[in-house]
Amino acid sequence: MLRNWQFAPLIRALSGEPLTVTTGADTSLTGINSGDSPERVNYVPGANPYNASWGPKLQYLNPTAFYNNSPGTYGSLGRDVLRGPGNLQVDLALSRIFPIRESFRLEVRAEAFNVINHTNFIAPATGTGIPGISTGGLSLSRSSSNFGQITSAGDPRILQFAMKLYF
Repeated sequence: MLRNWQFAPLIRALSGEPLTVTTGADTSLTGINSGDSPERVNYVPGANPYNASWGPKLQYLNPTAFYNNSPGTYGSLGRDVLRGPGNLQVDLALSRIFPIRESFRLEVRAEAFNVINHTNFIAPATGTGIPGISTGGLSLSRSSSNFGQITSAGDPRILQFAMKLYF
């Protein structure tokens, strides 16, 4: 009973995705409202763009570190210069095949996703390719009422068990 078990860990650690803070309006008066360079905001020199303490609303970006550019001008903050929150995913699988008869085998399998139950906050709606950590939870538009706040997270710990009969 205690022999021939297979253990399969999977650890995936990712740094945060690049972020671009935008005004959410055509303040450059170019007619382009695409989130590219005409829409970027100004940065307050020396200010910390990230909040030291996220607080109850999970305020990831510091709103006082950015301000909208004047009409007819471009913002000073570069594209993709900030980073979203990173994430850590630890998955485990434990399985064993039990021989029953000459042509029958039973596979028993237990899997745990996000086994350490680490909170993985979701960055902007660009996706990460990780199940449970997919799209949109951080508003990057200064015109949004929840600018810089993280509004969603990836999946919590998920356990699943399976049995398969081979014949």
